[in-house]
Amino acid sequence: MKKIIASVITALVLGGSMVTVQAADIPDEQFSVMSGYQSKASDITGIQLLGLSIEDNTNLSERVSNMVGRDPNISGDLGLRLCKSGDDKYCQSGLGLYLYAILPPCKESNELNCISELVAIKDGVEIKGEYKRNFPAHGYTDFPGDATKNIPEGSTPSIWSFSGLTHSGGTSEYLAAFGVSANFNSSGGVTINSYNATINPISIKSGKFARNQVLDGTGKSLPSCMGHCGIELRSWSEDDKFVCASLDEGFCALRESFPAGVRFRLSARLSQSPTGWLHGRMKSPNIEIKEIARGVNISIEAEPVTVPVVGLLEDKSKLPTTLISKYENVGGFSWSRGAYNPSTANKLLMISPDSQEAFDALQAWKDLIKDRANASPTTWAVRTLNTGKSMPKCFVNSSELVGIVSTNSMVYLGSPPSFDQESQSLDYKVASPHFTSKGDVFKGTYDLQIKSETARCLYGFSSAPISAKISIINESGEQNVATTVVNEKGGWLKMAAYGFTFSSPILKVKLTQEAAPVATPKETPAPSVSVASSTKSTITCVKGKTTKKVTGIKPTCPVGYKKK
Repeated sequence: MKKIIASVITALVLGGSMVTVQAADIPDEQFSVMSGYQSKASDITGIQLLGLSIEDNTNLSERVSNMVGRDPNISGDLGLRLCKSGDDKYCQSGLGLYLYAILPPCKESNELNCISELVAIKDGVEIKGEYKRNFPAHGYTDFPGDATKNIPEGSTPSIWSFSGLTHSGGTSEYLAAFGVSANFNSSGGVTINSYNATINPISIKSGKFARNQVLDGTGKSLPSCMGHCGIELRSWSEDDKFVCASLDEGFCALRESFPAGVRFRLSARLSQSPTGWLHGRMKSPNIEIKEIARGVNISIEAEPVTVPVVGLLEDKSKLPTTLISKYENVGGFSWSRGAYNPSTANKLLMISPDSQEAFDALQAWKDLIKDRANASPTTWAVRTLNTGKSMPKCFVNSSELVGIVSTNSMVYLGSPPSFDQESQSLDYKVASPHFTSKGDVFKGTYDLQIKSETARCLYGFSSAPISAKISIINESGEQNVATTVVNEKGGWLKMAAYGFTFSSPILKVKLTQEAAPVATPKETPAPSVSVASSTKSTITCVKGKTTKKVTGIKPTCPVGYKKK
C-alpha cells in the first residue's frame, strides 16, 4: 500500500552556493538540512535548489497510530478508510487491512502489548525510569486494543524521567516509543509482523508545532487528489518538525544528546514474539525474550551510538550536469512558494540509509560531501529486519528470533549479512563519511549475534564449539584495524568489531569449527586358548558285575564305582 506524505517545507536560500549551517551550541541531534537559511521562494529569486539527505530518524515525529480498512463500495485508494476500532464497519472481518500502533505504558501486571519498563544503567547501577505522561496526550487516530482479536492499543510516545540522569538539554526526561505493525487476517483479528523501538533524550520546546494527522480517501475524487487519493500523513507544523522526536499542539519534544557511558533497557510485554532478524542503532546489545502468560516479555538493553548524517542543499545551476541528470527526476520532497511548478520547484532527496540508492548517492555526491558528516547525533533504536527472498533458509524463521545485526554506519545493508559461498563468510556492507561533523575520524561499531543453531545450520556444523574471525576490508582490499570480540553463550554466538574506519568497508565474519577427532576402532583381542600339558588316559571302573571305562586327563570313577 502506497503511503503519501504531504508536508510544507520552507525554502532555504542564501546567495550563491548553498552551505548547510549548524550553530556550535546546537546539539547534532537537532541538525536539520532546512535550518540556517532565510526563507525565499525559488520562483521569486530564480534560484532552484537540489539537495540530499541521508538520515535514519527523519520520520520520528511523523509516526502516529492508525488503523486502516476499506469501504467495499469504492475501489482503489479512494476506498481506504481509517477505523476508530476493530469493530468499525470498515475494519470488520474481510475489510480490515493493516494498523500501526505505538504501545502505551503497562497499567496492569497482566496487560499485553505495552511498555513494561524503562531502565538506565550507569556504572553498573540501574536507575528505573518513572512514567510521566504521553506526548502528545492523544493522537487524531488513536484506537483501543481488543485482546480477543489480538489488536494492540494504538497510543502515542511516552515521557519517562530518570532521577539524576541529566542529558545535554538540562532535563532528565526521555521519550520512549515502541511501535508494532500488523495485518488483519481472515477472522478479523491481526497478526503482528514488524516491531520498532526508540529512546530519545528530550526537552520540551514551544513554537508553531502541531500534531500530524493521517487522512483517508473520504471526500477525495479523481483527478483532483493528485497522487494522495488514499492514506496520507498531513503536517500542520509551521516550524521545522524534523528536530523533534514527537509533536503536540504548540510544543515539540526536542531531541537532545545521550549522556556518555550509560546503557538503556526497554522492556515490553507482547502478545506475539518478534521473529527472524532485528537491526539496531546501538552498541553491544543484549536482547532477552521470555515466555509469560499469553505472550512474551522482550528486554532490549544496549549502549547508544553516534550515527553520521548527511544533509545539504545546493544551487542547482552550479551542480555538475551529471549529478542533475541523475537526480532531478528522482522522487523526494518538492516545494515552492505560490503555484507549484515541478520544473522550477526545489527538491530534497530523502534517501533511506538502508538501500543501495544510499550507497550510490554517497558516491555521486562525494565531492560536495567532502567525506565529512553534517551532523553526528547519538541514537538508540531497533527494528525488525526484512529477510527477503534471497536469504539462506537457515536465516528465515517465522517462529523465533534468530539474529541481531547492529551498526553505527550511516549507510548499511537493509538485510541480514549475506553468505558468500566462495569465501564461506558472512558479509555486511556499510559506508560512511571518513570524518565526523567535528572533523574527528569516525570510528565504526558492528555487532552480529546469531543463534548457535542457526550458525550450525548455515555451515553444517556439529554441536562442538564454534570459532569466528572478523575482518574489515577497505576499498583497496587492505585489513582495517579494529577491536574484535567473539563468544558463544546461552545458545547465542556473539561477535563484535569496534574502532574501524570508513569510507566503504565490507565487514566479513567467517565461522569455523575444528573437525571432530575420528575414533580409531579398538582391536578385539583373540580369546585365549589353554593347551593341555599331558595326554589323556583310560581307567576301568566296576560296580558289582557292571564295568565302565572312563577316559580323561585325570580320569576318576563315578560315585559307587571302584577303580579296577
